Amino acid sequence: MRQPAERGNVSSIQLVSTYVLIGSLWLIVFNQVLDLVVRNVNTLNILTTLGNLGFVIVTGWFMYRLSLRTQRNSDLSRTQDLALLEKECYLLREKVFQQSDELFHLQGILQRKSSTNPNSSEAGSTDRISVNGSHQPNPQAVQELQHAIANREFILEYQPIVMLNHGNRIIGFEALVRWQHPHKGLIMPGDFIPFAEETDLIVPLGEWVLEEACRQNERWRQQFPGYENLMVSVNLSSKQFNQPDLVNQIAAVLEKTGLPPSCLKLEITETAIMQDAETAIAMLTKLHNMGVKLSIDDFGTGYSSLSYLYRFPVDSLKVDRSFISRIDHDGEQVELVRTILTLAWNLGLSTIAEGIENPKQMAQLRALHCECGQGFFFSKPLSRQAVDQLLSDQIDRL
Repeated sequence: MRQPAERGNVSSIQLVSTYVLIGSLWLIVFNQVLDLVVRNVNTLNILTTLGNLGFVIVTGWFMYRLSLRTQRNSDLSRTQDLALLEKECYLLREKVFQQSDELFHLQGILQRKSSTNPNSSEAGSTDRISVNGSHQPNPQAVQELQHAIANREFILEYQPIVMLNHGNRIIGFEALVRWQHPHKGLIMPGDFIPFAEETDLIVPLGEWVLEEACRQNERWRQQFPGYENLMVSVNLSSKQFNQPDLVNQIAAVLEKTGLPPSCLKLEITETAIMQDAETAIAMLTKLHNMGVKLSIDDFGTGYSSLSYLYRFPVDSLKVDRSFISRIDHDGEQVELVRTILTLAWNLGLSTIAEGIENPKQMAQLRALHCECGQGFFFSKPLSRQAVDQLLSDQIDRL
């Protein structure tokens, strides 16, 4: 793309060199002739001065014309470069939408063939039930959940997120909430999160999860040398994401806990974003400008966001576990994941695969150049104390 301009520069240098050489020879010969022909000293000085002045004038005119030519060449080269850049952007946009169409097609195949993965790292009921087994909220269940939030009956476990092509080094953790019920024992999120969302109790619960996760991650950053950039991922529900004061809430939590914004990643589902895409773009932009990292969670399970994807100021895509579950033996699954990863690469986004449970899945994802992953193959969700030991062991091995 730059070659024509370079050839123009070489030609200009050659012209200048040739002109200076010829002009210098001309002056030498001219002055020698004047010395031989003109005997009057005053006349000789006048003619010599006029000859030198003429050379200067001609040189100035020549350099002016040469600069105009160089400027025209430069403007032409810049115009050609801009035109080529616009063409490349257009081709990239077309490629993204072509891959989006392919993803839609493959996704339809997957939805017809997919089945529930019984080995999900978030074990628990996948049905939307409340804590008492009912599908509908009832006053007793609401009161029970309100009491649990007020009395901090919840705990966080942390599942490691690793870099697949760098020795599975831990780069962060996803914070996962559990309900430590005083009578029913440990309740997994699938058994109370849907109920919390239906009753809007997900908002105060989510606020507690965010603050606790940030506080704990800052402790690990300070405690373990070499993990200053450790990141914690926190899931935001659609109701949390749609709060008008969300940015202020997050800023307050970061200030209170001391965690740098770059060490917090917020995971938002496609469904939450696409409820109102334009409003979502505005909210994501504010969060992005704070320095917080953003990820689209469960990517590929929705059908509407691909045409908006290039407009979302997000940092990464998280490939849903349903796409990873059969990647080690299903060719259609492989092609689907390949399409998602290529789409992310074209948009400059990093990728995380969740639900990795065996070495074949990990090897396949490495071959597809997926950057990060999490799942039972690396570790189940861990208590705070278990993470302390894990990070300490990793530092000892470095």
